[in-house]
Amino acid sequence: PIYGIAAMKASAGWLEPVNLAQLLPKGGGVKSVFMYPCERNRDGYYYLENPNRPGERFWFWYQSDVQPNPFMNYAGAGGRGLHIEHDDAGAAGSTPLQQRVNNHYIWEMVEADGRYDLKDGRSTGSPSQVWPGTSNNRTFNAFSIPYARWWDQTDCGLRIHDVILPTDPLAPIEVRFEYFDPLIPWVWPADGADLDNDGIPDVWEYHYFGGITV
Repeated sequence: PIYGIAAMKASAGWLEPVNLAQLLPKGGGVKSVFMYPCERNRDGYYYLENPNRPGERFWFWYQSDVQPNPFMNYAGAGGRGLHIEHDDAGAAGSTPLQQRVNNHYIWEMVEADGRYDLKDGRSTGSPSQVWPGTSNNRTFNAFSIPYARWWDQTDCGLRIHDVILPTDPLAPIEVRFEYFDPLIPWVWPADGADLDNDGIPDVWEYHYFGGITV
C-alpha cells in the first residue's frame, strides 16, 4: 500500500527523518532508540542508507494505531508496531506492477512474519507483518527471517536485538539497535557460555540471531 510508504512521504516533504548512521555510534554496542508514534511526530521516521548505493535505504517507524483525529489517518499495513521498509530509488524502470522489476522492488514493506503476502497481493495488511506483532518477531539481522541485507545480499550493518511495545499507545516504542561495521571479521572466542542450555554457544547466537540470550 502506497499510503504506508515512508520514502514517498519523505519525497513529498512530509517527514523530518532521522539518519541512524548519525544517531548510533558504529561499533558502540546495543543502543535503545525510543520512537514516538508516527501519527504525531514528523521526526518519528528513521532510516539507514546503503553507503555503496545512494538511494537504497531501510526505513523504521512506529505506528501506535491511535489516530489524532479523523482527518489525520496514518494507517499502514499491519497496524500497531514497528514497521520496516526497504526501498531502492535507483532500481531500474519506473512503476511496473507492484513497483518491481523482476523481484527487485522499488518500495517494499518488510513483513515480520517472513511471508510475501503484501508483495504477492494476497494481503492488504496483517498484525503479523509488524514487529513484534502477532508473530512475536523481535529481531532483525542479516541471518534472521526476514533478513537485514541490501539488494546485493551484503549485511546492512544494522541489527535489531529487541522491540518493546509500550503499554500506553501514545508512549514511544523501544527498539534496541546495534550499528556495526560488517567488514570487520567475526572472531570466535576461545571459550563461550551456553546460558539457555540449548546446546548452542551464546556467542554464536549473538552473532547470527541478535543476541537474545546474551
